[in-house]
Amino acid sequence: MRIGCLTRFSGLLSAFGLWLVAYSMLVRPEAPTARTQMAVGVAFAGTGVLLLIRMLRRIHASAVSRVELALPSGCALYPGASVPLRVRLAGPARIDRLVVRAICERQYTRQAMAPGSTAMSTANEVEELRRQDLLDERGVVAPPRAPVDRVLTFTVSTLARPTGPVLPAGTVNWRLEVASGADAKVNDAYDIVVAPSAEAAAAAAVGPRQTSERPARPSTSSDFSTGIGCAAITLGFLLVGAFFLWLYFSGVPTKRGNPIMGLVAGILFTAIGLLALATALRGLGGRGRRGPKGGQAGPRLP
Repeated sequence: MRIGCLTRFSGLLSAFGLWLVAYSMLVRPEAPTARTQMAVGVAFAGTGVLLLIRMLRRIHASAVSRVELALPSGCALYPGASVPLRVRLAGPARIDRLVVRAICERQYTRQAMAPGSTAMSTANEVEELRRQDLLDERGVVAPPRAPVDRVLTFTVSTLARPTGPVLPAGTVNWRLEVASGADAKVNDAYDIVVAPSAEAAAAAAVGPRQTSERPARPSTSSDFSTGIGCAAITLGFLLVGAFFLWLYFSGVPTKRGNPIMGLVAGILFTAIGLLALATALRGLGGRGRRGPKGGQAGPRLP
């Protein structure tokens, strides 16, 4: 789940809005701008609360998909092979039904002629060759600090077709699916490779190796727009904070308000801007870092 800049500032927006409302009602209720400040404070607080509610809903919705699958590093899959499959659910989470299955499908192209037409049309078809339920549990509960771990045995049938081209036409593909919820809706699917024989699987296991460094995730248009929004918010807090500090230290006479409030507001806005700037710089520095080292190439799932 990606969190935007406005979501990160939701708590600060709520606190600042409540502070404006309290200041207008308790400290200076007789000021001409008291009602305007109260309206602005209510708007800030309401926006912050809505963003917090949205973030909590997204976190709650993503809790169901935190199911991890893992195969042993360097394991080989071929007809007749049996390998351990680890299923892990991090808490806190509660799932009405958790299903892990292996699917074997044949994808092929079929040509047909529509009634009343003289031209051939091409359609992509999918035929399910094998479906194997590896886990089917109901009422799975994972406490906050006690994840649910299951170690299953994934056995590839001796009559299973390996991954790759197949006669008379088409290509065979294998995948592991994770389904959850009362209706067992598929949340994640991971492609796996089943070799034709044990010799071919062993040759593939000792052949190419996984790169020791995980490549960085490519930037998208969503990341670019989020970066622009973060930069605008950070620059706004820094400019407003610098303006309040300049008013206080320059000694410019003001007609209304306590001059100490300019110092307080300047320190508050500048601190928020510097915190946002430090967070952005840390995120840019961490994007270029590489992931942990991996082992042999094989069907290893996150």
